[in-house]
Amino acid sequence: ASILQALRALGVFRIAMASPYHDALNEHEVAFLASNGIETVHAAGLGIGAAGLADYPRIAKTPKQDILDHLRGADRPQAQALFVACTDFPVMTMINQLEDELGKPVITFGASRERAHLDMLGKHGRVYRTEQELRDILEAFEPCHVEGTEYETYADNVVVMNIFQTQFLNRAG
Repeated sequence: ASILQALRALGVFRIAMASPYHDALNEHEVAFLASNGIETVHAAGLGIGAAGLADYPRIAKTPKQDILDHLRGADRPQAQALFVACTDFPVMTMINQLEDELGKPVITFGASRERAHLDMLGKHGRVYRTEQELRDILEAFEPCHVEGTEYETYADNVVVMNIFQTQFLNRAG
């Protein structure tokens, strides 16, 4: 469901899909997406799993360059985003590079919750990649009441900020 939330939050309804899997599993994923209003313009897999369950450990051992080549090759110009369908495919460190290269979002199971969360926050969302960037955000933070985001539907901001205060701010120093 987080994949669907992330795609919808981005206004994406047409994707290219890359996975490490064999065709039968990819077809199942494409059918699931279609039943939820997402068109897959191209799906490409590496065929892993066709030999049975013992084949799946190969996913996490796929060389980085092979993964990058596979993801680039799966993309299509008419796709609004590239969807990487696998939780064990080691792609998290490649997402920013691919988004820059492809000029479109790259959505994964691993990052879809975070992207959906940021998209719900809209202009109020903050992204950081390093400890220093997080420190800069926190030092510049000014509390305010935020209305008009989808985030309000899912979380009580008072509860969230109280948890943040307890877990992070009270421990500082």
